[in-house]
Amino acid sequence: MAKTFAFLPLAAAAAAVFVATGGTQAHHVDDLPLTCEIAVTDGAFGPQYQGLVHATETVHGSYEMQFAKHGANTANVTQSGNFSVRAGDTAVLGQASMGRRAEVEATLTLRFDGIKMICATDPQFDL
Repeated sequence: MAKTFAFLPLAAAAAAVFVATGGTQAHHVDDLPLTCEIAVTDGAFGPQYQGLVHATETVHGSYEMQFAKHGANTANVTQSGNFSVRAGDTAVLGQASMGRRAEVEATLTLRFDGIKMICATDPQFDL
């Protein structure tokens, strides 16, 4: 049975507050070999979203990055594949710019060592 970890950013900024539970056993985020975040920066055509993974140990696994745009136009983008991050490194596993004047939700799902980790933004509205 895969363990699911939900990582909920405090805001769309790099800093995040994490809550982790898995199966019948609770885990502390410090016990995991990596953390994830959704970074949001200003880009030429609107906010740029990046799924980032920071590793304290070398980790191999798979990822799925999903972006959902709501507003005048809607769009759904999914990027996925395998990843490998060395100890001490940060990897960009997915990125997209969804344009201005849109509500965007982004979710990064990681699978490694029998663990399923989810990092997600709260819906953000950019004027």
